[in-house]
Amino acid sequence: MVVIDSARVLVKQRMLASSREKQTWATTRATPEANTKANAETHVRKLNRLNVAVSCALLLGSSTFISSTALANQPSGIISLVATNTTTSQAHFLSQNQPQNQRQTTSTNSSEDSFDRESAALLEERINYWYERGRPDRIESVLQQLLRVHPNNPRIIEVQALLAVQQRDMARAQSLYRQLQEQAPEHPATERLRELVGLPNDQSNAIADARMLTLAGRHPEAFTRLQQVFPEGPQNLELSLEYWESAVRSGLALRAEAGLMAENLASAELSTSADFEPAANLTFPDLSPEEVLREAERLINRGVARLEALKTENPYSIRTELTLMRVKLSLDTLTRDDYQRLATLSRDTVYGQEAGSLLVRAATGLDESEANYQLMQIAREAMPEQAELAEADERMRAALDAQIALANDPFNQRKQRGLRELENENPQGAEAWLREALRGMPGDAEIMGGLGYATLRQGRQDEALAWFRRAAAAEPETVEWQDLTVTTTFWRDVNVFDELLAANELRRANIMLGRMQGHPVASEQPALIALREARLAEAEGDMDLANARYRQVLNLQPDNSSAAWALLAGYRDNSNEAGMRAFYARLTPELQSELESEYNRFLANQYQSRADALIAEGDSEGAHATLLAAYELTPDNPWLVYSLAQSLEERGELAAADAAFERLQEANPSEDTRFAYALYLAGQDRDEEARESLAAIEAEEFSEGMQALALRLDERSIQTGGAVATQASSPDLRETVLYVGFDRAAKSGTPGITELTSETLMLDLRVPFEEREGYWFVRFDPIRINAGAADLDDNFWRNRFGTGLICEVDCPSGVQPEAEEQGIAFGVGAEYGDWWFDVGTSPVGFNRSEWVGGIGIRRSLGEFGVRLNANRRIQTATMISFSGMRDPFADETNGTVNWGAVTRNGVGLGLSWDQGGSFGWWSSLGFDYYSGHNVKSNSRWYGYTGGYWRAVDYEPFALTVGLTYLSWGFDEDLSQPTFGHGNYYSPEFYHSLSVPITMFGRYKRFSYLLRGSVGYSDTELSEQLFYPGHPGLQDQAFAAIDNTGINPVWDAGTGGGLSHSLTGNFEYKVTEALYVGLSLNLVRSDTFSPDQGLLYLRYHFGGFDLPVARPPDPPSRYVDR
Repeated sequence: MVVIDSARVLVKQRMLASSREKQTWATTRATPEANTKANAETHVRKLNRLNVAVSCALLLGSSTFISSTALANQPSGIISLVATNTTTSQAHFLSQNQPQNQRQTTSTNSSEDSFDRESAALLEERINYWYERGRPDRIESVLQQLLRVHPNNPRIIEVQALLAVQQRDMARAQSLYRQLQEQAPEHPATERLRELVGLPNDQSNAIADARMLTLAGRHPEAFTRLQQVFPEGPQNLELSLEYWESAVRSGLALRAEAGLMAENLASAELSTSADFEPAANLTFPDLSPEEVLREAERLINRGVARLEALKTENPYSIRTELTLMRVKLSLDTLTRDDYQRLATLSRDTVYGQEAGSLLVRAATGLDESEANYQLMQIAREAMPEQAELAEADERMRAALDAQIALANDPFNQRKQRGLRELENENPQGAEAWLREALRGMPGDAEIMGGLGYATLRQGRQDEALAWFRRAAAAEPETVEWQDLTVTTTFWRDVNVFDELLAANELRRANIMLGRMQGHPVASEQPALIALREARLAEAEGDMDLANARYRQVLNLQPDNSSAAWALLAGYRDNSNEAGMRAFYARLTPELQSELESEYNRFLANQYQSRADALIAEGDSEGAHATLLAAYELTPDNPWLVYSLAQSLEERGELAAADAAFERLQEANPSEDTRFAYALYLAGQDRDEEARESLAAIEAEEFSEGMQALALRLDERSIQTGGAVATQASSPDLRETVLYVGFDRAAKSGTPGITELTSETLMLDLRVPFEEREGYWFVRFDPIRINAGAADLDDNFWRNRFGTGLICEVDCPSGVQPEAEEQGIAFGVGAEYGDWWFDVGTSPVGFNRSEWVGGIGIRRSLGEFGVRLNANRRIQTATMISFSGMRDPFADETNGTVNWGAVTRNGVGLGLSWDQGGSFGWWSSLGFDYYSGHNVKSNSRWYGYTGGYWRAVDYEPFALTVGLTYLSWGFDEDLSQPTFGHGNYYSPEFYHSLSVPITMFGRYKRFSYLLRGSVGYSDTELSEQLFYPGHPGLQDQAFAAIDNTGINPVWDAGTGGGLSHSLTGNFEYKVTEALYVGLSLNLVRSDTFSPDQGLLYLRYHFGGFDLPVARPPDPPSRYVDR
């Protein structure tokens, strides 16, 4: 063999060298220096060492080629040996449990110092190899030679003892151990041998117990036993491997135990059963799950680190390598290189079975993936005949083929896209993709569950619940879908409860709250339940219970913002300053920061109220000090600054007042700030500065109070010859505006007689004057009206319509053609400054058309507004009054063919008072004269008055409550449809009292007005002839009494009752120039029930990009002007 031959060559070389050395010695022996016994002994020792080295080389056999140069250059020496434990019959060398650079340890034996380190290392590796291979017989011969040279070397004695242990000669092993104790008690070999044969019985028993506990799977207890014997770990390699593998397995067991403890703790918190029993047999029952988990990770990390260090220190130890592989398999951290190494070791004659078993366990436990399939192939190539691997390989390949087919399935691709969209927080996109996927995979529970998640995140709890139920039905073994069904049901109920509470359906909300309280998830959400109980109690008016529940919420969740705001509102609304202070002091710092602004505003308002009271008591100094205290809390409150500035002004500190507003405008440049500053300036007669402050307000933010202030400033300017109002108060007066609208109105009544439906197309063009404020306008309104078809077989109305009562020959009968008129109303006029006028016609094309028009003026009288007007207008209540009608019973010989229309001609005076504050008042009175073709003339007086209170006035929402009184009376009652009557409502007296409530506001591009009114009226009707103004016809009627049985006089009477009305106006800004609006009016009273609707467009040609009107101001028909 090559190695043996090489060794023999080396022996010859060494013998020749020795011969040369002897010759040299012979030639020099005559010299005194060479002729010494020491030199002779030195050469003899060299020859002996050569023999030992050659023996060791021969011992190596054919396993390894050793460089002849290396051996030739090595001085004689002895190697350091260590041994295996009794169970494995392995031998290891000086490197055991020590770094490589620490393998040579100083010994008390002087012969050890002469060892050649490199030669020892080479022999050490080979002897270690043969012990790993289970061949101690290859070691014994060399040991005998080594003993002849160094009989007392601790390492050689250790190897002897280990061989004795292997041969179960414990007496000899103990004897050798005692020898080591005497010769080298501090040597590492002595400690290693002590761990094998010198432990006391209790420690040996502990190791035996640990091995039994390991076999039973009780790893934490096993490692505890080992720690009792070796607190810092053993020195012996085999014991070290056993020890640190036990540490890792103990850590894995504790990791699982920590999870069990966490689940058990959660179950204990949720359980309401008195007989709940916690988990038993815990390793650390007094520790928390987190602490147990930290201990587990510490053991795992330390054990793996020590095993990796042992592998580095023992690079040729297959046993160490396999132990580390086994641990990595338990931790699922095997790499591709590890699989390759196991495959190689599976062919080893000694360790192949163990390595192969590890490889099979690792490969058969792999999940299905392409990367893992490559690892499987490594195992298959190493062990092609292994049946278990073959089956696992076939299953994995089939699963991967199925995955590939699934991945190429377009419906699965949609599914995966949908699930990714869910992960990316895009529930709408996820829903679309998953619905597409469900078409091709209708039974896929994951798709259904994904749709549940997607709809749940969109707030559609009912749909989500349905999807989760379908997923649970398709995959009943998946607990996730069952849990989500339960959870979603709870949150669906919470949502339903909130909706019911918002709709003030308190009875149903109570029922839903009971369902929520009994839900399994409710125990996990005590704060949520308490918050809903509080809100329900508040809605029911039980504020004591509500506040108690809100406080309960804060006890459960000290950072609950909803409960904190609710309690703050309660203290604020009750002006409970002491309670508010105590409540605020108990809040968390985070909530205090969140509520600080409102809290300070409350205190400032309290101070401001005290200041008002002090002012009323005449204590201006105290009031000023109190305002200063309020100002410290809310220096950015415009109205507080306004009050403080007034106080400073009274004290003569005008500069300080101006400075306060300057600071306010820097800190809070809002519309309210500019308005408050304008009011302050106006109070000092600094009108130009006030106008500038108002002009800085955006037009869309201009409120009624601002408009009122701008009007007062304009009035003062006019009175002093100043300029007119700024554009801010009238932003749309300098541009051309076109209105296009369609109006439809319907009034119930008797078809063909008192019923009326009208449809109007409105065209209204308004063009501004170039050199003065105001505009002129042109109106063009095509109108069609329809009264329906009269049924002249109805004897009651036949005798009470036109001249039907006195018709004797060729009288019409049956249902007549529908009464319908079409025409166009024209009008032109102007509005400028405080004047206005118009002139036009009622619809040309009607049975009869009339000239109409009016003129008016408005002025200020101190704080009052005065309005005078004179008008001639058409009456639009019925077809008779609007267009006139042909009498179907007419006798053309006496001219009684048509009667109507009717015009109202009158003058009126209006008074109003409104200073832009909370209250306002108005009144109107006047006199009208009514005339019409073949209609008796009539006259009316009227007087109206009313007041209103601005309860709320913010840009997006304003609320006004009013009280209105109306009164009028006619000289003649001409309400009826007989010939000579005007058929317009004209009682002798009419009185009504109503309460109108108006809500309006503007939000971005949208504005609205909603007005509801409830009233009560009382009327008196006077007696009237059938044919007033036509005595001949009336005489015929009286003469026909015997034939008709009808007294031709309309009886007097009384009427009235409750009435109500509803108006809604809405406007939306489509573009910077185009606006669309809608107006609806419904009236219900004892006498008539008209309905009216209007849809309109408004186009501005000036390009000012103005906001929508607040409130909306829809156009009206010219005939209704």
